[in-house]
Amino acid sequence: MHPLGARTREDMKERIMDRTQYTNLAKAWEFTEEHARERESDALTDTRTAADESGQLQGSAAQARLLGMLVRITGAASVIAVGTGSLVETLQLAHALDNKGLLTAVDSTAQGIALIRKAFAELQDETDTTLRAVNAPASVFLPRLNANDYDLIVVAGDAENYAATFAQASRLLRTHGVIVFTDVLALEDGQGGVINPADRSDKAIAMRELLTTVEDDEGFESTLTPDGTGLLIAYKKYSVLGSPLRGEPLYLAYLTIALTATSTASSASSVTVTSFGSIVEIMPCSATGPLSQSKSPCQYSLP
Repeated sequence: MHPLGARTREDMKERIMDRTQYTNLAKAWEFTEEHARERESDALTDTRTAADESGQLQGSAAQARLLGMLVRITGAASVIAVGTGSLVETLQLAHALDNKGLLTAVDSTAQGIALIRKAFAELQDETDTTLRAVNAPASVFLPRLNANDYDLIVVAGDAENYAATFAQASRLLRTHGVIVFTDVLALEDGQGGVINPADRSDKAIAMRELLTTVEDDEGFESTLTPDGTGLLIAYKKYSVLGSPLRGEPLYLAYLTIALTATSTASSASSVTVTSFGSIVEIMPCSATGPLSQSKSPCQYSLP
């Protein structure tokens, strides 16, 4: 049975339109949010209050806790937070790293970066996590970062942050890395957001385009959830030639293989390289190269 109690597709449609169900879901969201607020530390509550009073309104506490949980679930050690006006979420990421790894916070606004630098300065004496705050647009800073060095990217804030960050996600993330977009339903502007076809604000338009772009990308598996004001979570399935899986030496081996796959590929840029532990799969097939070929004609064992 469907969680809303529907037994058939038609019944489910009717149930979804039931006012009682909408009321219960709204109450559930409210309860979850209040519960998350109650579990915030005093320091985090003070940070939230100070940010709100400065005009940097903070988002859902439950969403911030979920982002911290994603750090723990994925075992992330290197995280990027874009749009650090979401100060509470960024600090939840820092706490979840548990005194290890690197957190890079990127904000193009002077006010936003001032808040995060102040928070990082206070946190620095309490953690061994390396905290880096960068005042620059995502489109300018992210292309400068090393490829395949990051486990998790969280995107918030202005509309332009989203497409600019996803454009770099496949290059920056390790295989099986995750990118999370907050406020994907664009509800923070108060104009109805993505769910209102009449909302043609910059954020709503950008989020509709983002949903299509991410969901159509074969390199990622994604899901949209109603947490906070909408979370889009995308998981990187594999790496493509030009974005090394595990370092420069291995990339050169992939490149050699891919360049010899001329019998089935018109150019090296069309060759997909996928890592399965100690096995590398080359698509299209008929490639030869420096790695030992396994039983499958498309797979090669790492040296």
